[in-house]
Amino acid sequence: MAYSDDIKSARDNLAAELKNETARRLALTAAGNPPPTTYHVGGKSVSWNEYVKMMAEQIQSLTDLANAQDDPWELPMNAYT
Repeated sequence: MAYSDDIKSARDNLAAELKNETARRLALTAAGNPPPTTYHVGGKSVSWNEYVKMMAEQIQSLTDLANAQDDPWELPMNAYT
């Protein structure tokens, strides 16, 4: 698997994790159970809004990396005679 494929896979995994957690929260709310208000990420406690923001930023960063890998590379060169 190429590096750009690894980046895309990591991005897709994070997006799926966020989608699944959102669906779980909606199911808990529909069942009359309050969803968790805090999450533990990297050893610290964050609110749901912080968690979503952090995940969205990570997904965007990985998307930017994937797009940069897909772009054609140009090397400027000067020729001197």
